[in-house]
Amino acid sequence: MDSDNRTRVYVDYSSDEYALKTDTVYCLHGVLHAVELAPFLSRYIEQNPSIRTVFIGSAENLINGIWSEWSQQYWTARRSMVFASHLTTLGDSFRHKNLNSDDVSDQTTAPPSWLNWPWPQSPALGGPYLGIHWRRGDFPRSPSPYTAAMQTLQAIKRSVKFLESFVNESSSPLSIYLATDANLEDCAKFEGLVAPHKVYRFIDKSLLPGEVAIIDQWICAHARFFVGSVPSTFTFRIAEEREIMGFPAATTFNSLCDVEGSEVVLKDDPQDSSNCEALTPWTMILEPRYTIIASQVKNEL
Repeated sequence: MDSDNRTRVYVDYSSDEYALKTDTVYCLHGVLHAVELAPFLSRYIEQNPSIRTVFIGSAENLINGIWSEWSQQYWTARRSMVFASHLTTLGDSFRHKNLNSDDVSDQTTAPPSWLNWPWPQSPALGGPYLGIHWRRGDFPRSPSPYTAAMQTLQAIKRSVKFLESFVNESSSPLSIYLATDANLEDCAKFEGLVAPHKVYRFIDKSLLPGEVAIIDQWICAHARFFVGSVPSTFTFRIAEEREIMGFPAATTFNSLCDVEGSEVVLKDDPQDSSNCEALTPWTMILEPRYTIIASQVKNEL
C-alpha cells in the first residue's frame, strides 16, 4: 500500500502511468456467473454510497449464464448496440471506393430502428469480396502466414457457389478484406501468397486502434463470405453482426485453423477438421416486446 493508505493496482506493468488506485480490493475465485456477481456488487454499492466507480478485471471470463448467446435478453441487448456513425461512415466510404460495395447492392440497408426485424432487404447478400479475420499478434497459437494464406485460397475455391457471381477461373482476381493484428512482415507474406487476389486493409494512423477495430468489424460484417478466427471475441462480434443483418449461416460461421496442413473449417462444406475448432453457429432469439416485425408494420399501414 502507499502512504495514503490506498492500494495501487497496475493495469500496465511497464510503467505506473496507467495505474489505478482503489480503497478496497476483492479477490473472487472460481467459476463465476454474472448473475451471481451482480447481487454482490449491488449490496456493496448500497453499503458504500460514496462509491462512484467499480473496476472489474478479466470481466470477459464471467459466465453469462441465463444471459448467454442462447437467451432473448442477450440478443435484445446485442441488437441495441450500434457502432458509432462516424466510424461506419468511414467504413462505408472504404467499401464503396475499394470494394465496389454499397448497402443497396449488398442488400444490407439498415432498418430505421434496431427494433425492426428482419432488415429490409434480408437475406443479406454482401459486397463482392471475401472478409478474413486473422487473429495473430497475441494468440498463443495462430495460423502462420503460409497457413492463413493457403486456407484463404481453400475458402475461395470451396465457397465458389457464394462467390461465383463475381469470381471464377477466367475472371479478375478476388478482393480480400483482411482484418488482422499481424505485423507488417506477416501481412506482406500473406499478400504475396494469395496473389493475384488483391488484399485490402483499412489503415488510418489518425484513428485510435479501437476505432480502426470497429471499422474492421464493420467491413468484414458486410462481406459476401466471411472466415474468422477461433476462439476470438472479435470474430464472434462480426458473426453476431452478420446474424442480425440477415446473412446465411453458411457465409458466416467459417474459421481458419492453426494446425499446419489442415483445411479451413467451412460450415457448409465440412471436411476432415478433427484437429480444428469450428465457429459455433447460434440462432438469434427475438424478445417480442423489443421487436417490431416487418409484417406488423405493413399490416398497420
